[in-house]
Amino acid sequence: MTLKVRLLLQSNRALSLSLIVLMTLLAWAYLLTITQEMQSQMDLSEMGLGMGIFNQQPAAEPTLATGHHHHGSPLQPNQAQASRPTATFSMPALGKTWSIIDFARVLIMWIMMMIAMMLPTAAPMIVTYADILANQQGGARVLSPLAAFIGGYLITWGSYSLVAVIAQWGLLQSDLITEMMVGANPLFNGSILILAGLYQWSKLKDVCLTHCRTPLQFFLSSWQSGSRGALRMGAKHGAYCVGCCWALMLLMFFFGLMNLIWIAALSIIMLSEKILPKGELFGKGVGILFFIWGLLILGGQL
Repeated sequence: MTLKVRLLLQSNRALSLSLIVLMTLLAWAYLLTITQEMQSQMDLSEMGLGMGIFNQQPAAEPTLATGHHHHGSPLQPNQAQASRPTATFSMPALGKTWSIIDFARVLIMWIMMMIAMMLPTAAPMIVTYADILANQQGGARVLSPLAAFIGGYLITWGSYSLVAVIAQWGLLQSDLITEMMVGANPLFNGSILILAGLYQWSKLKDVCLTHCRTPLQFFLSSWQSGSRGALRMGAKHGAYCVGCCWALMLLMFFFGLMNLIWIAALSIIMLSEKILPKGELFGKGVGILFFIWGLLILGGQL
């Protein structure tokens, strides 16, 4: 390997990692800003399991039901209204009635959550692409194709986010999630945990995870030149990534869509199963845990 190629490898890797870190930090800054806005307006324990630790002062008895049966809504109407944060520039109004602006804000929230969770898991693929560009003629000019590859990846996950927003609205109208965006129905909660657990053992999961775990093989079979080719490759990799992780992302409807603890935890789980030497076995182990958790929640309702 020549000195020029080594320098290109180093600069390309630095550029790709810098883009990933910058975009991930911006997404987390957005999510933290929303959480900070909520701190002074409500009991954050209503935002999902573990979020009470972010309360500015001791919280009241948690009213959220995740695994135990409660009759009616977790909050009485006057309580729900009192604890519902007001809409801000970054945060949608919480409730069943959405304006177009609220829909857009919820979509932005989903996209930012997706970037915070999923972009770090794509780091091995993005860095590998940067390495390939460094070994090609003219590899020094990588920003355009690199940005296009990341853009294609985010377009695919953005499409998933749009579907998730529509699903969120439907679940809210059906009272399967609370106005605080947390799973409210034990049957629903247990079912999506079981679904996520079973999917971890599915053939489709194995196929998609294999593509995510072998970046070089992906590019050997899917290579397209230029920025347009990079965009298409990014979108294709995003499709494999969605196929790998959609069920785990679905769990945010149980844990709470703004639950920072589980946003971080699920991100670590998805990254680990992609990069650990036995990551596929780790993912199956996580699947067993979610499956058992779901059974326990359903069992508590029998």
